[in-house]
Amino acid sequence: MNDRRALVLGSRTRLLPVFALVLLTLAAANGLLVDRQPARTFAQEGDVGYVDFSYGSSVTSSPTGEKPESKLWWNDGVWWGVLYSQAAGEYRIYRLDWTTQTWSDTGTPVDERESTKADALWDAAAQKLYVVSHVFTTSAAAATEANWGRLYRYSYNSATQRYSLDSGFPVTVTRGKSETLTIAKDSTGTLWVAYVEARKVLINHSLANDATWGTPFVLPVTGASNTSSDDIAMVTAFGGNKIAVLWSNQITDAMYAAIHNDGDPDTTWQQEVMIQGSGQADDHLNAAADSQGRLFVAAKTSLTGDNPMIVLYVRGAAGGWTRYTFGTGIDNHTRPIVLLDEEHGLVHMFATSGQSGGAVYHKQSDINNIAFPPGKGTVFISKATTSKTNDPSSTKQNVNSITGLVVIASNSSTNFYYHNFMNLTGGPLPTATPSNTPTYTFTPSITPTPSDTPTPSITPTPSITPTPSNTPTPSNTPTPSNTPTPSDTPTATFTATNTWTPTATFTPTNTPIPPSVLRFGPSDDARVYSVSPNNNYGTSTFLRTRLTSTEEYRSYLKFTVVGVSGTVTRATLRLFVYDGGPDAGRVYAVSNEYATGGAWTELGITWNN
Repeated sequence: MNDRRALVLGSRTRLLPVFALVLLTLAAANGLLVDRQPARTFAQEGDVGYVDFSYGSSVTSSPTGEKPESKLWWNDGVWWGVLYSQAAGEYRIYRLDWTTQTWSDTGTPVDERESTKADALWDAAAQKLYVVSHVFTTSAAAATEANWGRLYRYSYNSATQRYSLDSGFPVTVTRGKSETLTIAKDSTGTLWVAYVEARKVLINHSLANDATWGTPFVLPVTGASNTSSDDIAMVTAFGGNKIAVLWSNQITDAMYAAIHNDGDPDTTWQQEVMIQGSGQADDHLNAAADSQGRLFVAAKTSLTGDNPMIVLYVRGAAGGWTRYTFGTGIDNHTRPIVLLDEEHGLVHMFATSGQSGGAVYHKQSDINNIAFPPGKGTVFISKATTSKTNDPSSTKQNVNSITGLVVIASNSSTNFYYHNFMNLTGGPLPTATPSNTPTYTFTPSITPTPSDTPTPSITPTPSITPTPSNTPTPSNTPTPSNTPTPSDTPTATFTATNTWTPTATFTPTNTPIPPSVLRFGPSDDARVYSVSPNNNYGTSTFLRTRLTSTEEYRSYLKFTVVGVSGTVTRATLRLFVYDGGPDAGRVYAVSNEYATGGAWTELGITWNN
């Protein structure tokens, strides 16, 4: 008997004698990703990194935000940071003990305003630390002098390992409110700041000296005079003789750059478009530059699904932008930062997975041949008991085997700082004291559990031992799993292998399958997407269900059922979920044919047909 029938996930569940096609739908806002590979259990994220100290509840927003701002720097063999002291009620300069991985308050104040954010720039040549600090707000009522942006400048004493605020500082560098504020120093010694105020990209710079500043003015290029209230801007130095102002514009759906040669008039800028198109802009930016004159910009789009959500733009030394995907909408990253290790030829990126917080993930790539692995990446900072870890921040400087790499984050649920480090020398890691014992450091792995042991319906033999390099391809031709006799009913066997980079180990079993049970893998499976109604996703490695007010995913599966004799008493659908939601969805039986006629195929099905 050959049959092609259907099951669908939806308002009710039906069990059919035999089934050939399944449609999965979801009646909740959370997505469901269905892996087409065998079941597996991943190592728990758990606690990854170091738990630092509480910044208390008086800080009204994340003290490690905002996206383009750097809270840390490296100087004199030590990592430093602008962190909030709950006891003092102000931001202060902290020092990281590399051996114990603990932060200590140096007692040097930065800003007493609790709702401020800071961007730190260490100038090794001048031996000066610059910190711009601003009240984080987009409220018009906050545009008062008490909330204007300030510049603090510090001198460093290597004998005492202390910073001291220079005379004449802080000075005012902005005249309004802003969500972000960043600082850069060009080759002439001029300091620049950039930010968005009243939906315009504003810049300002120092004049005769660091303490004397002009009046902020609108960046004189296209796309800078009419942004959305959600857009941000940043400034960075690169190429040895240039600065770049980078900003998002969600009105024009574009990510822009304006290049200024050091010493040119304030009115002379080269306008560049990193990308423009529907959903390509969002208010997430972070940047780094290498010694070859290239500019690396981590950014976020507004795209979802299989589309790139977190990307890396690279501007060549001679100009021209290239984009690389760090993660898709399915990975759900946010707030990316980028760090460069030219010594080892690597670009590091970090981002939170979870728009309101979750865990901070890491990926790296060859700096000259950029290609980030798919998926969320490796967990770098995580707290198992809360999903609110967010806003990774680090340094404007490039890192190497001497500096190592440090990333700090914060958690809006616990009100604690968290950090983790990378030892870039490949040598031994620091030994932590009991005051800050390192939490479990995540290593990608897959630990088999009883659910990973193939059921009698998926019986690997020595000839199909799972390896990390193959994609599981269910075979639809039923074959006996034990030595058949003329009375045996054939059973189905999967060619079950593993595509995942982490190592998976399956224990083959030889338990005979009862002759009355048949197993079938799908002959066709694909998802469709309401936002891209003419696109086909049949080549994707996963299925998905999702329903919101603006988008919907449905997934279809087709089965070819053969070898049935007698009465079928039950049909069971097994789906293995690797990114779940609170609603598993519903199953429906549907037609095997397109609306216009003809059997649907994995590589032909779309939302519209």
